Amino acid sequence: MDKKYIIGIAFTILLIIFIIFNIFSLKSVKPTSFQITNVGIDEDRNILFEGIIGVENPSLLNAHITEIEFEIILEKTNETIAQGTIEGQTVPRKGTANFEFSQPLDWMPDTKTGIELMNEDKIYIIIQGKAHVKLLWIFPVSSSFDAKIDVGTYVRNVIQQQVNSMMGALGALLR
Repeated sequence: MDKKYIIGIAFTILLIIFIIFNIFSLKSVKPTSFQITNVGIDEDRNILFEGIIGVENPSLLNAHITEIEFEIILEKTNETIAQGTIEGQTVPRKGTANFEFSQPLDWMPDTKTGIELMNEDKIYIIIQGKAHVKLLWIFPVSSSFDAKIDVGTYVRNVIQQQVNSMMGALGALLR
């Protein structure tokens, strides 16, 4: 056999092994830290969650995250209160990157749930979703994640703001 032919076959085999190895290593690229930085009211009077999702890349290649899909679930009622997508970016090899999000909730507590939440010490949300990664911008890989976060202080403050706002509006009407 011709040496060039053997070298070509060997190179092709090594390239295939390299790609397969990195596809499996990119499965370990996933969000590892979650932080809610603020809960407030947006201009449409919706509850707004803002935060950071930290993504770690232990692989030997840069990981191009195309997007992170997520949903936020109120643990107490098991209701999905928000869904969103975070725009992608590249996470350096053996490094981390922070993905910021600002997500209005598709939900407002009813009176009973609002009172119950105001009296809870801890209010947990579950953030779950998928990070979509592409190897060499060609091979798609997804990894699932979830995290449980206490947002009690934030939510009580927002509910109190809403109650104060409604009481102020009611007081203005009664004058």
